[in-house]
Amino acid sequence: MTDETREAAGTSSRSLGELFLAVSSNRWFNISCGVGAASVFLVLLTADIVRLLDVFSTAQSDEGNVQIYAQLAALTTKVIFVCLMMTLFVFRRQPISKAKGVLPRFAALGGTFLIFLVAVLPLPEPTLAQSVVGLTLVCLGSALSAIAISQLGGSFSIMAEARKLVTTGFYGFVRHPLYLAEEVAIIGMLVQNFSLPVLGLVIVQAGFQLWRMKNEETVLEQAFPEYGEYKASTARIIYGVY
Repeated sequence: MTDETREAAGTSSRSLGELFLAVSSNRWFNISCGVGAASVFLVLLTADIVRLLDVFSTAQSDEGNVQIYAQLAALTTKVIFVCLMMTLFVFRRQPISKAKGVLPRFAALGGTFLIFLVAVLPLPEPTLAQSVVGLTLVCLGSALSAIAISQLGGSFSIMAEARKLVTTGFYGFVRHPLYLAEEVAIIGMLVQNFSLPVLGLVIVQAGFQLWRMKNEETVLEQAFPEYGEYKASTARIIYGVY
């Protein structure tokens, strides 16, 4: 390859990069991405609502069944959380900074969607104790997720992006309370459907989440000068521990 060819290729690459940056920084592009992401979760929400109505119908004819009540509570809190998330996808703030490259996006998508592979795994029949404890954790995790995402507000994003630094509420104690709450729900799912394949999937998914947190912290440090002080005074996910 000649020097002229290399120079032309470099210029073309920079031009494409600048074009992508210009497009991705456009408000309507981000709204479109938000609508697209909300549409994906709408499919999942529809399935959860159908299950919720089915469980509600069963609860009316089988009063006193603790397992059904736990399932009803877990599904209700999950539906509330997903509805909040879908709303914020559309009405969130414009990002002021984003992680560069493909790997941070891969980490974000892995942390978000990998756990859904549990649907294709063979799942054992849970005991009553497993169901009640697992569903209770799912309910708790979903409820805490709903609170955390409401505190995050327009700064919410799946990808590693900076919109506005939130340091109040749960975020005054830990830097990633939403991910912690989601993992509580996922652990509940693991308890309810425990098997070695599911355990392996949860461990890999947790690894993606930790990778994702580090990517987000890098972006936030670059976007907000005060983030270093905030980072030094808070735990990453568990107050007083880590």
